[in-house]
Amino acid sequence: MDRKNIKDHGELDRRFGKRLEEAVQRFQLPHPDRFLTFTEPSWDHSNQPDYGKFQADEIERAHKAGARG
Repeated sequence: MDRKNIKDHGELDRRFGKRLEEAVQRFQLPHPDRFLTFTEPSWDHSNQPDYGKFQADEIERAHKAGARG
């Protein structure tokens, strides 16, 4: 990243749940000033009646896991 003059990198790879936690552990924790991990809604669940609550809970979990957006 330094050779290419890249200051930081945002991980926008549709991560939530375990995959999000793994990305935070692999990239963001070792290099918090270089990597930003983001979560994304779980669209697979969007047709379920409790989707709003489900997604709110997922966003809270992602925040606790270290997601920055």
